[in-house]
Amino acid sequence: MSKNVKTLRFILLLSVIIGCSHDTPSSYPSLVIYEGQKYMGHDNIGVSAYPDKIKIGSIQSQVRPGEWEHEELSSNELKQGTIYWLDEDLLGAKWNEQELKIYKKLK
Repeated sequence: MSKNVKTLRFILLLSVIIGCSHDTPSSYPSLVIYEGQKYMGHDNIGVSAYPDKIKIGSIQSQVRPGEWEHEELSSNELKQGTIYWLDEDLLGAKWNEQELKIYKKLK
């Protein structure tokens, strides 16, 4: 077998191993816990879409993906950030000065 074929097989095998890794943050949905409920992250939206948002707190801790404790205002994606109540089933996390990341309550 030629050296090029062996190298190509090694690269393909390595790509499969890396692609199937389950410990990467992208393998898990973005979650926030508030009042014992899990909220799953969705799209970002402009801050002006929710002018009546109510600040409920800030992320207290970032947890490892897949290792959920029910710690209030914890997230597996957000290290820090202000959390807003948007409506009965929606939270918003300050993503930057112009955007909120929307989190929908899991039922």
